[in-house]
Amino acid sequence: MSLSFAELGVPEHFVARLKSRGIETAFPIQEVCIPDALQGLDVVGKAATGSGKTLAFGLPLLARTEPARPRKPHALILVPTRELAAQVQKELAQLTEDKGRRILAIYGGTSYHTARKALAAGVDVIVACPGRLEDMLEQGAFDLRDSQWLYNMRKVIELQLLQSSLNAGWIYPVDVVPDAKCFRQSSG
Repeated sequence: MSLSFAELGVPEHFVARLKSRGIETAFPIQEVCIPDALQGLDVVGKAATGSGKTLAFGLPLLARTEPARPRKPHALILVPTRELAAQVQKELAQLTEDKGRRILAIYGGTSYHTARKALAAGVDVIVACPGRLEDMLEQGAFDLRDSQWLYNMRKVIELQLLQSSLNAGWIYPVDVVPDAKCFRQSSG
Protein backbone atom coordinates (compact mmCIF):
# COMPACT_ATOMS: atom_id res chain seq x y z
CA MET A 1 0.00 0.00 0.00
CA SER A 2 1.32 3.44 -0.93
CA LEU A 3 1.93 6.06 1.71
CA SER A 4 0.27 9.46 1.68
CA PHE A 5 2.42 12.57 1.35
CA ALA A 6 1.37 13.60 4.86
CA GLU A 7 2.69 10.28 6.18
CA LEU A 8 6.02 11.04 4.47
CA GLY A 9 6.27 14.34 6.37
CA VAL A 10 5.41 16.72 3.52
CA PRO A 11 4.15 20.06 4.89
CA GLU A 12 0.36 20.38 4.91
CA HIS A 13 0.13 23.25 2.41
CA PHE A 14 1.90 21.09 -0.20
CA VAL A 15 -0.28 18.09 0.67
CA ALA A 16 -3.35 20.28 0.10
CA ARG A 17 -1.97 21.52 -3.27
CA LEU A 18 -1.33 17.94 -4.36
CA LYS A 19 -4.77 16.80 -3.21
CA SER A 20 -6.41 19.61 -5.21
CA ARG A 21 -4.70 18.10 -8.28
CA GLY A 22 -5.87 14.57 -7.46
CA ILE A 23 -2.48 13.41 -6.15
CA GLU A 24 -2.86 11.75 -2.76
CA THR A 25 -0.46 8.81 -2.52
CA ALA A 26 3.24 8.60 -3.24
CA PHE A 27 5.04 6.56 -5.86
CA PRO A 28 7.90 4.27 -4.71
CA ILE A 29 10.67 6.75 -5.62
CA GLN A 30 8.89 9.39 -3.56
CA GLU A 31 8.48 7.06 -0.58
CA VAL A 32 12.21 6.35 -0.40
CA CYS A 33 13.53 9.86 -1.18
CA ILE A 34 11.18 12.35 0.47
CA PRO A 35 11.74 11.47 4.16
CA ASP A 36 15.55 11.64 3.89
CA ALA A 37 15.51 14.78 1.74
CA LEU A 38 13.15 16.52 4.18
CA GLN A 39 15.71 15.83 6.90
CA GLY A 40 18.38 17.52 4.80
CA LEU A 41 20.19 14.37 3.73
CA ASP A 42 21.69 14.18 0.25
CA VAL A 43 19.65 11.81 -1.89
CA VAL A 44 20.27 10.31 -5.32
CA GLY A 45 17.36 8.41 -6.81
CA LYS A 46 16.95 6.42 -9.98
CA ALA A 47 13.55 5.59 -11.44
CA ALA A 48 11.81 5.32 -14.79
CA THR A 49 10.36 8.25 -16.69
CA GLY A 50 6.94 9.19 -15.31
CA SER A 51 7.59 7.61 -11.92
CA GLY A 52 7.41 10.79 -9.84
CA LYS A 53 11.03 11.93 -9.57
CA THR A 54 10.15 15.62 -9.88
CA LEU A 55 7.97 15.52 -6.76
CA ALA A 56 10.44 13.18 -5.03
CA PHE A 57 13.11 15.89 -5.01
CA GLY A 58 10.89 18.94 -5.56
CA LEU A 59 8.70 18.69 -2.49
CA PRO A 60 11.61 18.50 -0.02
CA LEU A 61 13.49 21.20 -1.93
CA LEU A 62 10.56 23.59 -1.72
CA ALA A 63 9.83 22.71 1.91
CA ARG A 64 13.43 23.55 2.88
CA THR A 65 13.95 26.62 0.68
CA GLU A 66 13.73 30.10 2.17
CA PRO A 67 13.06 33.23 0.09
CA ALA A 68 16.20 34.15 -1.82
CA ARG A 69 18.12 37.39 -1.90
CA PRO A 70 18.71 39.08 -5.26
CA ARG A 71 21.09 37.08 -7.48
CA LYS A 72 21.56 34.46 -4.74
CA PRO A 73 19.24 31.53 -5.51
CA HIS A 74 18.92 28.84 -2.87
CA ALA A 75 18.64 25.81 -5.12
CA LEU A 76 19.71 24.62 -8.53
CA ILE A 77 18.06 21.86 -10.52
CA LEU A 78 20.24 20.83 -13.41
CA VAL A 79 18.55 19.08 -16.36
CA PRO A 80 19.78 18.01 -19.80
CA THR A 81 17.00 19.35 -22.06
CA ARG A 82 14.85 22.44 -22.56
CA GLU A 83 11.73 20.34 -22.48
CA LEU A 84 12.62 18.86 -19.11
CA ALA A 85 13.56 22.29 -17.72
CA ALA A 86 10.16 23.68 -18.72
CA GLN A 87 8.38 20.61 -17.34
CA VAL A 88 10.15 20.71 -13.96
CA GLN A 89 9.65 24.47 -13.61
CA LYS A 90 5.94 24.12 -14.36
CA GLU A 91 5.47 21.23 -11.92
CA LEU A 92 7.21 23.04 -9.08
CA ALA A 93 5.48 26.35 -9.81
CA GLN A 94 2.11 24.60 -9.47
CA LEU A 95 3.09 23.68 -5.91
CA THR A 96 4.18 27.19 -4.97
CA GLU A 97 1.54 29.48 -6.45
CA ASP A 98 0.11 30.24 -3.02
CA LYS A 99 3.47 30.57 -1.25
CA GLY A 100 5.19 33.23 -3.33
CA ARG A 101 8.18 31.08 -4.25
CA ARG A 102 9.97 32.03 -7.46
CA ILE A 103 11.08 29.24 -9.79
CA LEU A 104 12.99 30.22 -12.92
CA ALA A 105 13.83 28.01 -15.90
CA ILE A 106 16.88 29.08 -17.89
CA TYR A 107 17.79 27.29 -21.10
CA GLY A 108 18.62 28.08 -24.70
CA GLY A 109 15.80 30.02 -26.31
CA THR A 110 14.68 31.82 -23.15
CA SER A 111 15.31 35.52 -22.75
CA TYR A 112 18.52 36.57 -21.01
CA HIS A 113 16.88 39.89 -20.13
CA THR A 114 13.86 38.26 -18.50
CA ALA A 115 16.08 35.87 -16.55
CA ARG A 116 18.39 38.66 -15.34
CA LYS A 117 15.40 40.73 -14.25
CA ALA A 118 13.92 37.80 -12.28
CA LEU A 119 17.29 36.99 -10.70
CA ALA A 120 17.75 40.61 -9.66
CA ALA A 121 14.40 40.44 -7.85
CA GLY A 122 15.30 37.14 -6.16
CA VAL A 123 14.71 33.64 -7.45
CA ASP A 124 14.43 30.76 -4.97
CA VAL A 125 15.02 27.90 -7.41
CA ILE A 126 16.75 27.84 -10.79
CA VAL A 127 15.97 25.02 -13.21
CA ALA A 128 18.73 25.11 -15.81
CA CYS A 129 20.28 23.39 -18.78
CA PRO A 130 24.06 23.33 -18.59
CA GLY A 131 24.85 25.58 -21.57
CA ARG A 132 22.66 28.49 -20.44
CA LEU A 133 23.73 27.93 -16.83
CA GLU A 134 27.37 28.30 -17.81
CA ASP A 135 26.64 31.39 -19.97
CA MET A 136 24.75 33.16 -17.20
CA LEU A 137 27.35 32.29 -14.58
CA GLU A 138 30.11 33.69 -16.82
CA GLN A 139 28.04 36.87 -17.32
CA GLY A 140 27.64 37.28 -13.57
CA ALA A 141 23.84 37.05 -13.68
CA PHE A 142 23.81 35.18 -10.37
CA ASP A 143 26.29 33.94 -7.83
CA LEU A 144 26.99 30.36 -6.81
CA ARG A 145 30.07 31.19 -4.74
CA ASP A 146 28.17 32.08 -1.57
CA SER A 147 29.21 29.25 0.73
CA GLN A 148 25.85 29.15 2.50
CA TRP A 149 24.06 28.77 -0.84
CA LEU A 150 26.35 25.93 -1.86
CA TYR A 151 25.66 24.23 1.44
CA ASN A 152 21.92 24.61 0.97
CA MET A 153 22.15 23.47 -2.64
CA ARG A 154 23.70 20.22 -1.47
CA LYS A 155 20.58 19.35 0.47
CA VAL A 156 18.51 18.46 -2.57
CA ILE A 157 19.64 18.56 -6.16
CA GLU A 158 18.27 16.70 -9.12
CA LEU A 159 20.35 15.48 -12.02
CA GLN A 160 18.04 13.93 -14.54
CA LEU A 161 19.74 11.45 -16.84
CA LEU A 162 23.21 12.18 -15.46
CA GLN A 163 25.05 9.57 -17.48
CA SER A 164 23.69 10.67 -20.85
CA SER A 165 24.40 14.27 -19.94
CA LEU A 166 27.99 13.49 -19.05
CA ASN A 167 28.32 11.58 -22.29
CA ALA A 168 27.08 14.69 -24.12
CA GLY A 169 30.11 16.56 -22.80
CA TRP A 170 28.90 19.03 -20.19
CA ILE A 171 30.96 18.21 -17.15
CA TYR A 172 31.70 21.81 -16.05
CA PRO A 173 28.29 22.60 -14.49
CA VAL A 174 28.19 19.18 -12.85
CA ASP A 175 31.34 20.03 -10.89
CA VAL A 176 29.14 21.78 -8.31
CA VAL A 177 27.41 18.53 -7.40
CA PRO A 178 28.62 16.97 -4.14
CA ASP A 179 29.04 13.31 -3.43
CA ALA A 180 25.75 11.84 -2.32
CA LYS A 181 25.65 10.29 1.13
CA CYS A 182 23.01 7.75 0.26
CA PHE A 183 21.68 6.03 -2.81
CA ARG A 184 18.39 4.25 -3.13
CA GLN A 185 17.01 2.79 -6.29
CA SER A 186 13.29 2.42 -6.78
CA SER A 187 11.83 -0.25 -9.00
CA GLY A 188 8.75 1.88 -9.66
